[in-house]
Amino acid sequence: MQFELAYVGNQSSNLLTQSGLQNQNAIPLGAYYQADPVTGQVNPITSIPNAGADYRPYPSYTQINVPSHKAWANYNSMQVSLNKQTGSAIFGLNYTWSKALAVRGSYDTGSVSDPIDMNHDYGIAAYNRRHVVNLNYSLQEGSKFHVNRIVGGAVNGWEVSGILSVQSGPDLSILQNYGTNFNLGAPPTTSAATARLRRVCRSTPPPGLARETTPSSQPSSAILAWG
Repeated sequence: MQFELAYVGNQSSNLLTQSGLQNQNAIPLGAYYQADPVTGQVNPITSIPNAGADYRPYPSYTQINVPSHKAWANYNSMQVSLNKQTGSAIFGLNYTWSKALAVRGSYDTGSVSDPIDMNHDYGIAAYNRRHVVNLNYSLQEGSKFHVNRIVGGAVNGWEVSGILSVQSGPDLSILQNYGTNFNLGAPPTTSAATARLRRVCRSTPPPGLARETTPSSQPSSAILAWG
């Protein structure tokens, strides 16, 4: 029988940016709370002129997608294994406790939180699987019956084997107006589909956050969304 305990990890740098991180003309978070760079006026959040073009670094354009190699990621894990490869009963068991962190911004790493500052997008990657357990086994009966050749031929030499793999699922994100039933049938209710926060008692929203009040039927709640 063999027992192993190991640390496995890696560091990656200069990774290609994807999705929203490629946009060099994104509107900075919280820009709508500042004066319009063209007119010098502070516009209401519900009435931003020119679809926000005035707030872009290059107002004459919408998105300007330019990929670059400046993202990073890392993986750290503890891996434990126990193996028995002799005798009639053999097995291999291993367990991995890990954490995968990356700059989110593509289909495999997760959604972009801040298109301007990648440091705010660094976090648990969409492909992170914290716990993984694998088991393989084989039980060999051998030749234990020798009284009768016919009976021995029928009951000797049997083997039972199998493979089992169990892992934790992906981390779930709180997304506004996103279904939570995983496409399993009936649509979720409004309260389950929208992440709501109690009204924040502040006269001025923090930079990068826009406060949109809910309909009059629910005056005691508010939705916080990126500006």
